Amino acid sequence: MELWGEQMEQELTGSLDAMTQRGAATSLLELLPEEFSTGDLIKLRARKGQSVSTNSIKVLLHRWKNTGRIDKVSDGHFKRLG
Repeated sequence: MELWGEQMEQELTGSLDAMTQRGAATSLLELLPEEFSTGDLIKLRARKGQSVSTNSIKVLLHRWKNTGRIDKVSDGHFKRLG
């Protein structure tokens, strides 16, 4: 029974890995709530072992905004579109 639990955990972990391999920026956005803050994005990137430098966060948010994936709600708060 314990072996089956380990196998299930590996399958679930593999699904998350495949999701991030498809497009790291896109999958990060999918993992965030519909309305999120810069702090939410920083926490998620830190959990995934990605850079949380000010520049990397700004570049990612800029990219998402320019491609129409997010809209700025207020200072430091954003909303996913579509």
